[in-house]
Amino acid sequence: FLGEGIWASYWSSVINSYVIGLLATLINVLFSLPMAIIISRRRLGRTFSRILDALSNVSIIMPSVALGVSIGLFWGSSGIPDFFLVLLAHLCITYPYMVATMVSALEDLPVELEEAGRTLGGTPFKVFRSITLPVAKYSFLSGAILTFTRSVNETGATLAVSKTFKTVSVLLVEWVKSPVMRVESGMGTLILMLLSLIFLIVFKYIYSKGGGMVA
Repeated sequence: FLGEGIWASYWSSVINSYVIGLLATLINVLFSLPMAIIISRRRLGRTFSRILDALSNVSIIMPSVALGVSIGLFWGSSGIPDFFLVLLAHLCITYPYMVATMVSALEDLPVELEEAGRTLGGTPFKVFRSITLPVAKYSFLSGAILTFTRSVNETGATLAVSKTFKTVSVLLVEWVKSPVMRVESGMGTLILMLLSLIFLIVFKYIYSKGGGMVA
């Protein structure tokens, strides 16, 4: 359990999963916010905003394996390291979750509050920092948690994109398929459940300290 033999590959795959999940979450936060503002505030018109909203949700209805296969076909022979191909797949899969959460949070925020801030001379950035973010930050955090957990649990796209880069979900699938790894797969799953429980407790603590609500 401490990193010898097959358990060394297990802990390496756990690190891979959490690194990919964290990077996917951080990048999606940055790229989802502009899209959420455009959609929720109808900056480009109601019709175009609806089109963008629909397009941003395409990867939800697309099987993750199909998405992974398409990324592998287009980029697999480009020489890009498997790490970045897997990250790209996870970004595409988790992007809609972050956008949807941010759109919901921004639509619940009265536009009049932002207009009042701009009337008082606030720049768009200052209005966002002093009005929008304090009100919607826990909804944003909820979206980040959802994005992170979705990335950590993703298996199909990772398998389709790379045969060598292992996340913990991919490794456990391989162990389950092996007739001589039954005990190890069970222990690995139990450890992953305990790690997930720890993360859940931490997230609940963050919410409770900030006055948020956990579904």
